[in-house]
Amino acid sequence: MRKLKRSILVFGIILLLGTLHIGCGTETKKARDNKTVATINGIPVEDDELELFLKNGIDSVEAAIEEITPYKVIQAKLLEEGIITDCSYSSFQKSLKKENKERKKKKEANEVMYGPEQYTAKTYYGLVQDKYRELWVKNEQFSISDDELKEIYDENPNWFQDYGRAVFQCLVIPSDKIGKEEAAGIIDQIAEEVKNGAEFSGAAEKLGVSEYIQERTFTQTEMEDGMVTMFPKIEASLYELQPGEISEFIDNDNLEWICLYCENREDGKRTDFADCKGQIKEYWKENQIEEYLDKLSKEAEVKIYQEAYNPAF
Repeated sequence: MRKLKRSILVFGIILLLGTLHIGCGTETKKARDNKTVATINGIPVEDDELELFLKNGIDSVEAAIEEITPYKVIQAKLLEEGIITDCSYSSFQKSLKKENKERKKKKEANEVMYGPEQYTAKTYYGLVQDKYRELWVKNEQFSISDDELKEIYDENPNWFQDYGRAVFQCLVIPSDKIGKEEAAGIIDQIAEEVKNGAEFSGAAEKLGVSEYIQERTFTQTEMEDGMVTMFPKIEASLYELQPGEISEFIDNDNLEWICLYCENREDGKRTDFADCKGQIKEYWKENQIEEYLDKLSKEAEVKIYQEAYNPAF
């Protein structure tokens, strides 16, 4: 049985913000005085912060605020819990300046330094927000019982299926030895011979290409190797062909002409629940985190001040 590789499904955050309130009067004046162009759950968005997003492919103030919202939601939670005390963009800029100054000194002193010589605001912003997210996730309580994890396991029978073991005769003809049309004709003849009861290796020898046969045994480890996964037609054949079946002609980017014959197959078994419970819990937790953040972002109180629409700031 083909193993469907388990992937941690990270739900895309499609944030639908609540009603956007445009400030006016004294609220607008106050916003201009402290560089605040918006607030999200009471956390300020400064003009330079908004501009950072507008300069990186975001085409409107509303879209930029939508992108910023989950960051501010997390910051608000961390401030509320007393885990951090300052998340302002002005503080971020000071930290970026200090970090780059230290990195410059290290470079001049030929000290070991990881990462870029100098951080851009965009890159450093991402690193800081990732740290905030880690703190937030660590502080939030996401729990699930073993019975609930078992339900997820039972509802997804294709997860954690081991490939097993399969032996293949692989005919790999170099394109500089035999042309494409001739190779395709040879492989068609081999397929016909096999259909009529001949051994694959015998048919290949009869047609003068036995020297290009390799016998390969594939296990789960080999199936996950990049040399298999980067070639979809080969990967599909290795998963799907049953003993005695032969693949279609496969053109490996005009470098080789390939044909696969399944000689023997031993199907694997599913990993026991006890052995993969931890992985299922991580999958569930990641989904819970994203769903919860999505919910908080949708419910966020967002106010955009008039200054945000002024390109001169």
